[in-house]
This record gives sequence, structure tokens and C-alpha cells, in this order.
Amino acid sequence: MYGTELDSNPFWVWLTEQRTKRGNLSLQEVARQAGLNEGTLYQIRWRKSNPSPRTCRRLAGLFGVDEDYVLALAGHRSMKPTYDLRQVLCTIYPQVSSQRIDQALGALYYVLGEANQCAELLSDHIALKE
Repeated sequence: MYGTELDSNPFWVWLTEQRTKRGNLSLQEVARQAGLNEGTLYQIRWRKSNPSPRTCRRLAGLFGVDEDYVLALAGHRSMKPTYDLRQVLCTIYPQVSSQRIDQALGALYYVLGEANQCAELLSDHIALKE
């Protein structure tokens, strides 16, 4: 599977990781344990169809993962942070003042904004060459 376009499918990458963590479960075994049709998983694997919300929920249940996360991987929901980064930093670094954490976050958001702009420019440049 490595080196193929399957690597770029976040849902498939996640499912492969989960199967590996469970002792390299076969697709047949995953389908059986999740109560899914084996053909459904093969269609997802070969990008003949996208995982339905029902499939996502069953797989999330099987692997003990948050449903919203799996639904987001499949494109049914947007990825949203499940935490407040400022609060996390304040908890991890209680000795650092809130002002310093705000400054660090400001710098981080600036860098991320610049990176996003660069990615958009690069994408536009590649599209022009094609």
C-alpha cells in the first residue's frame, strides 16, 4: 500500500493504523467485528466510494475512537480543535506568565498564517504549470 495514492487518504491511513494496532486485522475481520459488509471496506480502499456516516460510527465504536474524529477524517465534519491551546499551555507551563503565552501564541498564529499563504501560492503555481 505504501507509495500509492492510498497513502493520501486520511481515512484509509487511520483505518490501516487501527488494524495494525489490533494485530494486523484483515478487512474481513474488521467488517465482521464492526457489522459491516466486507465489500464496503474494499470500495473505500479503492476509492470507489466514501465511508458513510454509519460506517464511520461502526468503525469508531469498534476501535474505541471518538465518532466526530472519524466522521471528520471521512469528510463528513470539519476538524475542530477539541481544546483551548492557551489553556493547555497555561496548564503545562504554570511558571510562564499569561502575557508571555499570549505573545507566543500570537507568533505561532502569525507563522501559521504565513505558511498557509505560502501553501496557497505554491498550489496556484503548480496549477498554472499543469
